[in-house]
Amino acid sequence: MNEKKKIFDVVFIIDDEDILELRFMDMYALTDYFIIFGKEESLEKIKKFSNEMGHRIKTFVLKDTMNFDSEDISYISSSVLTTIGDLYSSFDDLVFLSYSNEIPDIKNLFETDINNKQLRILKNDVYECSFKRKRKFKETGSLLTNFSYLLKNKKNFVSDFFEMKKNLVVEDSTLYNGYKILNYKKTPEVLPSTYFCPILKRNVEYKSVRDLRKFAFILNKTSQEISADHIFNVTFRDSFPEKIDVDINQNEHDIELFVPQTILYGNNLEDFQEQYKHFEIRRILSNFDCQNEDDIEIHYDEKNIKTLKFHEIKNPSF
Repeated sequence: MNEKKKIFDVVFIIDDEDILELRFMDMYALTDYFIIFGKEESLEKIKKFSNEMGHRIKTFVLKDTMNFDSEDISYISSSVLTTIGDLYSSFDDLVFLSYSNEIPDIKNLFETDINNKQLRILKNDVYECSFKRKRKFKETGSLLTNFSYLLKNKKNFVSDFFEMKKNLVVEDSTLYNGYKILNYKKTPEVLPSTYFCPILKRNVEYKSVRDLRKFAFILNKTSQEISADHIFNVTFRDSFPEKIDVDINQNEHDIELFVPQTILYGNNLEDFQEQYKHFEIRRILSNFDCQNEDDIEIHYDEKNIKTLKFHEIKNPSF
């Protein structure tokens, strides 16, 4: 009788230890061992998980998790191979390699992924961990392989991983077998209201001669007649893909947004999802180069309408 394949999650912490809590929650049930590399201070912050997971977390200290030299690569390679070599059940055991802000969706692996015996990309979008914008990182996507591949490529698999990450660009429209990290940050930074002008050699305010505009977001169907420069009919989904393309030359837009079903910040799921929706509205508005006094209407239903100025969305207090 074939023994169950084990799953090893090899993670490189890049200054976002909080996301590891989400990673553990999402992958704990199906992952046998987490092999984590990070600076000493980063590893210290995740010790709180040891009480729950104990021997399933293996940690290794690196001087720097952004710039890797040949000595680091050799150390990482031998650490991964030795750890898995002591714990493996089959040469086909699955091994994920990723940065800490990339969470593979192991509950929904395709059969072809499991049978593929090479280093391959699990395409998933990874966004800046900030409420300011959703900018794509260049190094996008977790990598999946197996123990057999690591053994056959023990001199190269770590350098191959970093080289692939450096050169990899995944199209926004492609999303499968990956978890998308969305506006994950507990204390958002205030957006700047000025920029540095190289001609004047000083900070100046963002200004435009454009007339002030009104933006309306319809979160539930309404029979009301709504007048605005841009009207967004928003549908919230609990799965991907999103529909977020905006044609700024059109007056009305149909938007579909993913809302996580797991708490990323806040005290309860309802409060988190409400705040999350607000920040997604802010993301949509980033397409329009808004001015501080532009009007924003959020229609929760026919009776519940919130009226704000853009600066209240940009630096929210709601």
